[in-house]
Amino acid sequence: MAARISPDETTWHEQTRWSGSEAAGAAPASSSESGTAPPDGPSVDHLTDLDRPRRTAFLLDLSLIGEAIELACRDDVLRPVNSVQIADAVRSGRLEAGLIALPINDDGLDVGAAVAEFSVVHATAAPEALAGPITIERLATCSLVLPEARWGDEDPTRRQLAERAQRAGVTVRPRIEVQHAGASLELAARGYGDTLVTTALLDVLGYRDRLTCRALDPPLQEIFAFIQRRHTRLPPATRALMTLAEEHLAALTEPARRRGHSP
Repeated sequence: MAARISPDETTWHEQTRWSGSEAAGAAPASSSESGTAPPDGPSVDHLTDLDRPRRTAFLLDLSLIGEAIELACRDDVLRPVNSVQIADAVRSGRLEAGLIALPINDDGLDVGAAVAEFSVVHATAAPEALAGPITIERLATCSLVLPEARWGDEDPTRRQLAERAQRAGVTVRPRIEVQHAGASLELAARGYGDTLVTTALLDVLGYRDRLTCRALDPPLQEIFAFIQRRHTRLPPATRALMTLAEEHLAALTEPARRRGHSP
């Protein structure tokens, strides 16, 4: 099953047909109303092809996913934005400067030197899934829950993945897409798939104890830099905020350094 959650709501959009085994995996096995439905029945094309107990269990699973997403995306103060949005806002003059992940379209922008670098890891609730190297070929076969549904391969990290997959002749296609990393982590922790996340975000959002992670092979990094509009001078207040942001990023790398590996 492949599903996608739209950026601004928790509505599910079915993208492919369901196989009988996957439908059985999504809902607990139970007897049909007539008592004749086998546990791993034939292929299921529509939800109505399932018996009533399985439909009920399946819809309950969907409601739990909705609760997980609502919990993970709750942010009363700040709303997460993507590097693509930030770059567009700086380019248009709506922002004086911004902190973005690389690579990015630098048309009309001055991109500063890298100020932080974080390792992207494969995170899963099933530790046995991490046996052996996590190569791009292997990721292409994984059931993935990925954030940045709105931006897809325009997102800097997913762009790196897509380029790596293209060179290897494979395609990394998520099973589920959500907008925010918190939602993808919560769904991964509930066992709906594996996800990719930086070690810093894993710590900040509190999922280190709920998910097992392993670096990709070869390693993949999220590299951050400041941008400003080309041929502009930044006011002192903006430069001061950039200094504070850089100090905050440095603090985020400390937990990883204490564990003895790259952030």
